[in-house]
Amino acid sequence: MTPAMRLCGYAAMSLLLGCAHVRSTFDEFTHAPEHITPGTAAAPNVPWTPPSNAVPPPLVKPSPILPNGVAIGSSITLDQAIDTALTNNPNTRSAWLEARAAEAALGSARSELLPEVDLNASFTRSRNAAQGGRSITLSDQYGPSLTLSYLLFDFGGRSARIEEARQTLIASSFLHNQSIQDVILQVSQSYYGYLGAKSLLAAQESTVKERQTSLDAANARHNAGVATVADVLQAQTALSQAQLNYETFEGSLHTFEGSLSTAMGLSPVTRFTVGELASELPVENVSGAIDDLIKGGAVRVAKGGGA
Repeated sequence: MTPAMRLCGYAAMSLLLGCAHVRSTFDEFTHAPEHITPGTAAAPNVPWTPPSNAVPPPLVKPSPILPNGVAIGSSITLDQAIDTALTNNPNTRSAWLEARAAEAALGSARSELLPEVDLNASFTRSRNAAQGGRSITLSDQYGPSLTLSYLLFDFGGRSARIEEARQTLIASSFLHNQSIQDVILQVSQSYYGYLGAKSLLAAQESTVKERQTSLDAANARHNAGVATVADVLQAQTALSQAQLNYETFEGSLHTFEGSLSTAMGLSPVTRFTVGELASELPVENVSGAIDDLIKGGAVRVAKGGGA
């Protein structure tokens, strides 16, 4: 086969491949698949049906991590609740990841302090056709190249970018600390709110029993003829009000249960049991500690102002 025939064969093959590619492109344009043109609704009052690949697969939520000695439905202390919250709450994880990203950005910005090194390698082969009975010769050319560049002076732009990344990292780390403190505060408020609602519910249960006893006594006196119907109705009203308050406190108890579980990064329907409120609070010790903290803070401020 002569070189001209070989060249014609290559040209014909290229033409066929080009026609096939054009035909495929035309079919793809006229019969647009779902991943290119999902389409629209048929009418304004008809909802649009998304294709199967337009809806992402459901995310698999990881199982919550519970500290040792904690099980769903068991009794939990405030320390265990805070530990669980700091482990599972998404706010602390999000703030931590943002701080990690800021740390990586600072490292990327500091890379401008290093020189840039580019290493390349080239290889060239040329073939010379035979002419006048001469033999074919090959010519090979290769060689590496190394380029070193370093920014010496840019009027403070590089230092400003590094300082900006460093301040961003500091701010992100402070936001992470704030997120931890917010979670601890939220768990503490929900925990003690749960304890308070539980105590109020127990006290209201005793009130309902007392109101029921008063109603029974009023009915007995009315049946004996020593009390009027008004006394019975008054006792019945007091019992109804006590029952209403009981239902209100019970709803508040369930609300604090859900808020505590949510703050711990668990499902709102997850239930734990807590202890009882202390009958006596060390008010004197607490006030003394606060006084010491105030005095210590005033001394630190005075020292800082004098400096």
